[in-house]
Amino acid sequence: MVYEQVFINNGNIYKENKIFEGPIVDNYIRDSDADPIWDFYQDTDNGKKQYRSSTEFRKWLLDYNSEHTLDYNDVCPDITLWLGKSYYTNGYTEEDCYFRVDDSAMLQKVSDYYSLSYPITSEIEEKLDNTPELISAYKKGNEYIVVGSIKYLNGSPTHLKFYCIYKQENNLSAFQKGRVFENSNIVEEGYKYHDTEIGQQNIVKTNIRAFRYKEIEGDPFIEWEAVINDTGEVEQYESSKGIRTALAHLTTGNDYNEFDLCPAVNLWLGRSWIGTNETLYFYLESSTMLETVATYYGLSEPCDSTMKAKIDSNPEAFRLRHYDIYELGEGNWVPVVVAAVVFDNKTATTFKLIEITRWNE
Repeated sequence: MVYEQVFINNGNIYKENKIFEGPIVDNYIRDSDADPIWDFYQDTDNGKKQYRSSTEFRKWLLDYNSEHTLDYNDVCPDITLWLGKSYYTNGYTEEDCYFRVDDSAMLQKVSDYYSLSYPITSEIEEKLDNTPELISAYKKGNEYIVVGSIKYLNGSPTHLKFYCIYKQENNLSAFQKGRVFENSNIVEEGYKYHDTEIGQQNIVKTNIRAFRYKEIEGDPFIEWEAVINDTGEVEQYESSKGIRTALAHLTTGNDYNEFDLCPAVNLWLGRSWIGTNETLYFYLESSTMLETVATYYGLSEPCDSTMKAKIDSNPEAFRLRHYDIYELGEGNWVPVVVAAVVFDNKTATTFKLIEITRWNE
């Protein structure tokens, strides 16, 4: 389980986040175009908080050349790498300047330079100086980056912060969680990871399968296959003609007319298969559609009444992504909730509901 703690004032916890263990207050929103490293922003009571990585950090982590400039207040000469900063786009005068913490001696120099309280205890110091990999946010080769920051308000430093990122395994930090429901039980569970060493984000593993990249010629949306953990069998995937038409105005792909398709489903999304075992995925628009599909195929509903009500009241809690499937433009994209019917030799055997949650939900 990925776990973040931020310390100030000799070990006081400034904030902490337990990923996927209930809701947390920090409303981070992913924006893949925002920054090559920090691809998110935060909605706060004070406005939109934007994050920007530094030219030097981008070069260090990604070997990425950029020419943008970030201004830092009163630069401490003992800081060897500035990582970037966060600031409010509406001009609210609070910002954080992030830097690499090399060791506890360097952190003490930063504390002295800005006349701010030293942020950590001797226990955290021990990790910083001897096992930084346990609390680091980034890794490249055999180098680790542990993050510190200086918080400013109205141009004056107010807090020296220290970040501990405890990772689930190796260099992986989870930012999405997926659960598959069948007969009101969770039958599959996994995470989508960000690899802090190589910057790769599309690493998906569950208790059933591990996904891996595969270039699929002619498919604009699917670029993966899955290896079943127990058997080593490879599961293939494809997007449907319907979703290709809706999002890319393409006429290629399968419409699955060889299957007994429930007429209540308006958009079939794709298919996966291993031999004669095939799964058709579709856009689940409401609990009424869920009930209709279950009745049509004579299958048990995948979830209980509480989750069915949530599909209607809060589909964002389940959605794979928001898509402009009705071509209504920005602001009118719909949260696409995914359900699936499993077929064996074209006979429906199982009805599943897939729930996708982000790290801050």
